Amino acid sequence: MFTETSNKNVTDVQESVTEEHRKPDQADFILPILLNPNTYASKKTLAHGMLDLALLSANGAQLKLLLSNGKQQEFYMFLLWLIATSIVLQVVQAVVCVVLGLIFDINHVDDQKKAEIINNVSLAISIVVVAINVLISVFDVIST
Repeated sequence: MFTETSNKNVTDVQESVTEEHRKPDQADFILPILLNPNTYASKKTLAHGMLDLALLSANGAQLKLLLSNGKQQEFYMFLLWLIATSIVLQVVQAVVCVVLGLIFDINHVDDQKKAEIINNVSLAISIVVVAINVLISVFDVIST
């Protein structure tokens, strides 16, 4: 009887040790990564930044092409104004995003309203930049 009880205790201890010291499954690592909002937000922010950089580069290339063509371009002044405005607004939006990220702490109630206002300003600038770039595409810069 003593050995039967001691065997049960040894088995229980072995099971608890193996449960505590077992190697985690892949599912233990994948599930938190898929559901981690910080990881998603970081990737989304990085992708947004890369798209902004691509748009700024495209506007720079359009400006170079427009200036190299000169005034023989049909809508020269209008396109020049649109491209310059788009570039300036993109730089302003980058500054607004840096200010939003560095100065305001949304964990403080006082900063939440200000951060929300600046976030809405950033969104409005983004919408205007998209509209301007649609117009730039419509009045296409053509190489001659």
